[in-house]
Amino acid sequence: MYRSLLTCLILCLVHITTGYGHFHHRHDHHFGRHNHHHFGHHNHYQPSATEIVQSFVEAEGALKNLCTTTSKIQPSINYGDDACVIKYTLTTTDVNFDIKIINKVLMTSVTKKNNNNDYEVNDVRVLPDILNFNQASGEFSKNNLKIVIPYNVPFNTDLPADCGVVNNNVITVTVQDQPNFQYRTSRDDN
Repeated sequence: MYRSLLTCLILCLVHITTGYGHFHHRHDHHFGRHNHHHFGHHNHYQPSATEIVQSFVEAEGALKNLCTTTSKIQPSINYGDDACVIKYTLTTTDVNFDIKIINKVLMTSVTKKNNNNDYEVNDVRVLPDILNFNQASGEFSKNNLKIVIPYNVPFNTDLPADCGVVNNNVITVTVQDQPNFQYRTSRDDN
């Protein structure tokens, strides 16, 4: 359910903000008659900055509503020196993971292995541009799921701002099980 809602939301937002969506139907009238579109002639409605911001705020509100109604566990987020770490503390270790990044949206689903409809985590987050999404990885140890996403550039680096790129590719984040190591020191051998 949440995947289809999120997919529709993202597609709608991308559709509208790229100029292909119509907020209302416009007709170009020339001396009282309707001009039909011809090959090579595209007269797409370009939404105003205000309309784009309004759509973005509405999408953020829908994400917040999804987050508060479907996810039992909220993550902690740490912006460290080299990477952003998103950590979920789960109530069980017998789970399935489905973690995807589309554009800047992280979708994290954790279900119990015996019931794919019983969500432990069903979370959607919009992430900052500074992260290198292609290098995202996950690890699972001692009931903790960590999603680690390194930065594109070091902190305190000046970069020219640009309009950005909309990337609709789906990045699947794989999760590695980390064994629960117990380290021994030389004093433990006595």
